[in-house]
Amino acid sequence: MDLSLLNCPVCFEPATNPRETNCCNQVFCSACIQPLQSCPFCRASRLTHHENTVVTRILNTLPATCPFECQAAVTRGNLEAHTKICEQRLFDCPAPTCGTLAIKSRVQFLGHLVSHHADDVESAVRQFYETEQRSNNPMSEPPIPMLPIRRSPLFGVGWSPNVRPPMP
Repeated sequence: MDLSLLNCPVCFEPATNPRETNCCNQVFCSACIQPLQSCPFCRASRLTHHENTVVTRILNTLPATCPFECQAAVTRGNLEAHTKICEQRLFDCPAPTCGTLAIKSRVQFLGHLVSHHADDVESAVRQFYETEQRSNNPMSEPPIPMLPIRRSPLFGVGWSPNVRPPMP
């Protein structure tokens, strides 16, 4: 099969959210075809298009590269799910006064919280796990057990290692 047939004639990449024109049955990316008034392939003046689920299924089987360069073997169809759980995923510190961006790996992220925000780590850890749960990657238990010790002006209650916190 000639996979170049699945490339969008506007951006020349494999079509993303493929749309098929009704005039010439050409496949385009949704974002490439949406703003156009006429077909860029056959020049039909009245452009209409529809989703092409067969092309979508074929494209979802193509290999993809993780944006975090983890070398995992992923396909276009599972790339979005993979990026939510990738070990090389980047994290931004949730502390409003910190501004640290692009911390690589969960271990480095948690290390940053402990070393830079020891008094405020409870809320930061809670926010991290809430984000993880929203991204459909619930963790069964936190990797660092915590114990409430005192209130903090930045986040609320502070935590200390060695005792598991109550889970929400």
